[in-house]
This record gives sequence, structure tokens and C-alpha cells, in this order.
Amino acid sequence: LLDAAVCLRQHYSKGDISEPSSAPIDAEVIAMSKEELEQTAEDFRKDLGLKKSDPLDPFYLVVDSVMVERLRDTSCITGKAKNTLAGPSRGEWSAMSVPLNSDQDRWVVFLNDYHTVERQRVTLLEEYWHILAGHKLTKIAKIAGCFGRTYDSAEEHDAYFLASATLLPRDPIKRMVSGGKSAPEIASFFGTSPELVEYRIKRLGLWRDHIGKKVSLAKP
Repeated sequence: LLDAAVCLRQHYSKGDISEPSSAPIDAEVIAMSKEELEQTAEDFRKDLGLKKSDPLDPFYLVVDSVMVERLRDTSCITGKAKNTLAGPSRGEWSAMSVPLNSDQDRWVVFLNDYHTVERQRVTLLEEYWHILAGHKLTKIAKIAGCFGRTYDSAEEHDAYFLASATLLPRDPIKRMVSGGKSAPEIASFFGTSPELVEYRIKRLGLWRDHIGKKVSLAKP
């Protein structure tokens, strides 16, 4: 992955291959509230001209100054490395965002397209949200046996929440749960995995309704 990052920067950087600017200290990381995240996702969908119940496929998104390189298509790593990342290590990583200049305003997303298309959708959108929200690479983490920089944990949470809320909008999910739709049925409609639907239902506080768990007060 580190070799791929170097190659991708050289290929897409247009001459500026200086190191990214210093990462912010932890005190500068600003976590968003749940309602702020929900509203941000809803505003994003409105900007795209989507209706409340319209599915969104992130593969059709065009984000200015952000390129996407797929593992299957890349020539930035050896065949042996590609076989490792697509085989034994495929479960250890989903994507990697590589800044292309010191200002971190141009990026390439290196996507593991050996995962299911449903997983790729949320992965790609999560990486887009890291970039669109201005998240900065801050920490060292071990990925597929290599060490590289990743995001602050609060920003990881925010990006995943934003991705799930953008793919699975609040009001339609509430209506579907109220109407007795199952997680697989909702997932099929929006093009996501049932697991992501269940995560979303829990984050919306709808899990009890979803599983039909009745609650009552015992008579004194």
C-alpha cells in the first residue's frame, strides 16, 4: 500500500510531490453532533438534486480534484503485491486516500474493488466525506502489514456516519422501519448491505421498532 501511495502521487501529482502539511493536533479535531451529521448528509443529497427516497450510487459521483484508482486496474504495484492485497489481505483494508500535494486539496482514492459492490459504495463515500469535510491525515496505523497515516478516530466516526446517512436517508428509513420492511429489503432498495442498514437503524434509535420488541409497565 505504501508503494502504491508513492506511485499514485508521482502519477497524479502534476509535479508537486512535496509532503503534506503538518497534521493538526488532537485539540483541533472538531467532532460534529449527531444532528449536524444528519443535516449535512441531507443537505448533500439536496445539492445533488435527489429526492428523499432516491437511492444514491457513489460510483456516479464526480468530486472536483479527486480521482479514483481501482486495485484491479492499477499498474502502481507488482502483480505479486496485487494478489496479496486482493487475496490474503483483502479483508484488512477497503480504501486509501492519498493526498497529491502539500495543501491536501487534490487526492486520489485507492479503492479495493475486490470487495462486494455494496461495501465499495459505503467505502468510497466514506473516503469522499473525509476529503469534503476537511479531515487531515493524523495518525500512524498498521494496514495489511504496512504502516501508514490514517485519520483521527472522531473523524473516522463522522465520515462513516455521513456515508451511511447519505446512502440511507433518515426519513425514508423511518418510514420503511415503521412499515415493517426488513433490513435486506431496505438494503436492496438503496443498494447497500443489510449490515449497514442495521447500523443506520440503531443510530436512528429505531432498533426496538425494527425487531418488534414490546415494552410495557407491570401493574403494581
